[in-house]
Amino acid sequence: MGRFLTQGSALMLVMGFEEVIKELRDREEEARRIRRAEADWDFINSLPPRVKLAVIHYIETGDIYVSARIAGMSVEEFNEVRIRRGFQMPTDAIADTSFIIDWVRYSGRDLLFRLFSTVWIPEPVLNEVRSENSLSWITGKLAEGKFALFPELTNYRDEALRLMELSSRYPVRRLDYPEAYCIAVASDRGYVVLSENGGAMHRNSSTPGPGSGGPSRFWRNYLGWA
Repeated sequence: MGRFLTQGSALMLVMGFEEVIKELRDREEEARRIRRAEADWDFINSLPPRVKLAVIHYIETGDIYVSARIAGMSVEEFNEVRIRRGFQMPTDAIADTSFIIDWVRYSGRDLLFRLFSTVWIPEPVLNEVRSENSLSWITGKLAEGKFALFPELTNYRDEALRLMELSSRYPVRRLDYPEAYCIAVASDRGYVVLSENGGAMHRNSSTPGPGSGGPSRFWRNYLGWA
């Protein structure tokens, strides 16, 4: 295990922690810039105050779940507003270890990058991967910019530990820390969770984080959206 922890840590050192943080901020700012440029402000200003506030929140954050709650709509209803006005939908995903291990065996695995613009690999997930094939695929796609490393941040670590503690109260497999970390990040940032862990999906739906946009969206190898 130590050898793979070392490989994961080495990748973080090569990129540099500050560089990873800067990349996260740059990607978010670019997405925000595009949403602002595409916004139909005449339409937005004509909306009822609550819906207008929700649309502006979406433009600034890209978080469709919190925006829908502000508007007093379901996600589907708010998404219809978004589609009619051409607002960009975030297409980032975050992968846990179970997904990577299964997906790397698929001959068409690179189709993943046609579905999602960026697939984030959290540092805790990278440190857990043991397969040489998986590590080779990850490092190759990191170099191509298809994968991106997501650092271990204190606020998401604390939320992941909370989710792990809650998961121990239910008669399903307890969440591991890397899985819980993916859910914590996805709930806050609106990412799609790539996972093969049915327990993670159950736990996500029943224990959303405080202040989060609600349960995350999940995508599995053979079942698609969940």
